[in-house]
Amino acid sequence: VFRGGKVAQRYKELLRLRLSTLHGCRFCNQGNRLDAIEAGLTEAQIAAFESPESGTFTPAELAVLALGAELALTNSTGVLSEALHGQLAAYFDDAQILELGLVGGILAGVAKFMFTYDLVEKEDSCPFHPVT
Repeated sequence: VFRGGKVAQRYKELLRLRLSTLHGCRFCNQGNRLDAIEAGLTEAQIAAFESPESGTFTPAELAVLALGAELALTNSTGVLSEALHGQLAAYFDDAQILELGLVGGILAGVAKFMFTYDLVEKEDSCPFHPVT
């Protein structure tokens, strides 16, 4: 689904990088950043992840970033609200919205697995550090 499907690869790379930056996975961020650039994201956009409303993202990209924030492991109350669905529906059909959610859910699940098994190097900002 990640390399195929109905959603343009650019949006899936944007979603993947959004999730890995929120999760603080250094290993993921390094690879995902390169893949995002290859898919057409700019350095300015990547630098603007902390403040996506800065004007560097299209409305469709902002909708994908908002979905990523809801799917992130750091958001235990995440929900696809009516407002967010409407924001996404302006640019994606229902199948594409489902695809984005499935891809994001799988990526978040894999991140949880890698953190639980301590398989990846984490950023200092990573909220998933073992208690010592």
